[in-house]
Order: sequence, then structure tokens, then C-alpha cells
Amino acid sequence: MIFGFVAGILASLFFPSGNKIVSLLDTFAVFATSFAGRPLGAIVFGHLGDKIGRKYTLIITMTLMGLSSLFTGLLPSYATFGILAPTLLTILRLLQGFSLGGEFGGGITLSAEFADPGKRAFYTGIAQMAQGIGPLMATGLIFAFSSIMLPNTFASIGWRILFVIGAFIAVIGVIIRLKISESPVFKKVKEKNEISHFPLVDAFRMY
Repeated sequence: MIFGFVAGILASLFFPSGNKIVSLLDTFAVFATSFAGRPLGAIVFGHLGDKIGRKYTLIITMTLMGLSSLFTGLLPSYATFGILAPTLLTILRLLQGFSLGGEFGGGITLSAEFADPGKRAFYTGIAQMAQGIGPLMATGLIFAFSSIMLPNTFASIGWRILFVIGAFIAVIGVIIRLKISESPVFKKVKEKNEISHFPLVDAFRMY
């Protein structure tokens, strides 16, 4: 959400050219790589979730997301790093989408498996609702920072602070996940030694 809002700033910092429209289109192309990474992340982390458990998979995805956000905020511009700057920005954006692909499916699964069978739709609905609250919070932060900072200050460090805040939020998320227990459904599967060797294949073949 933040990436999209500050695309104009990122365009001038990471894709400088004589044509501002071209720079902006390049930035939105990088923005799109995140969406390309989501299904891949869902497959990889969905597989891991069925092999090693939901809890540890979600710790990995949150850590990866937090680090991607942190390094995005700290990434030097094209003027300092040259072509390496937009290349790294693209990789970080892809990793954000990759981690989110595993994060969302894993979080929904964990919510469903902890809930009573008669309340699974209710609790997974709350998890889904969080996908709307996050962008609202991001929008509020962007509005607050851009309101209290001078335009030049926001363009130089303000947008970076927003990404670094994302890393701190991820730390809180990791701490919470370290304290929760593993999904009771996964525990039963593990105790019965019924963990699938190829979960993705089973998903298509059986469901």
C-alpha cells in the first residue's frame, strides 16, 4: 500500500530518466512483481506448512516480510548504487509478495484449525477482515507523515521511515507467533504420522 502511494518518489530515486512517465511505469512494474510472487509463495509455504507446521511457517513468512520492508527503507538510491538500486528494489518487492502469499493462506489455515468447527467461518472471517484494516492503517500513516513533514523531507526520509515501521510491526508479529502453540489439527496429523509427502499433489488429486 505504501509502495503504491510513494511510487512518484520512488520513480525519481530509483528510475531517474528524462521522461517522468517512463520512470513511473518502471516503478509500477516493480510494484507488480509482488503480485507475481504471491502464488509462488502460497505454493512453497503451503507445502512447508503441511510438512513442518503452521506456526513455524508463519514465523518464517513474517520474518521475511519484515526484513524485506526494512531493507526497502534502507536501500540507497540510483544516484548512490547505480543499476544495483532498482535491481535490489525489485528483488525486495518480489520477496514481499512471496512472503505474503504464504502468510495469508497460512494465517487463514491456522485460524480455522484453532477454531471450534461450528465457528470456523466466523474466525477466518476476522482474519480476512484484517486484510482491509492493514491498508487503512498504512493510509493513515502516510497521511500523518506527509502532513507533518515538508515535501522535501518526506521525499528524502519520510517514506523510508514508513517502511522501517513495517519491520517493527513484523517483530511484534514474530514474538506473538513464538508464544502460540502449533495448530491442534497439525499436531494430530503429526502424531498419527500422516504428514503428506507431496501436499500440493494431494490437494489437486483429492480436493
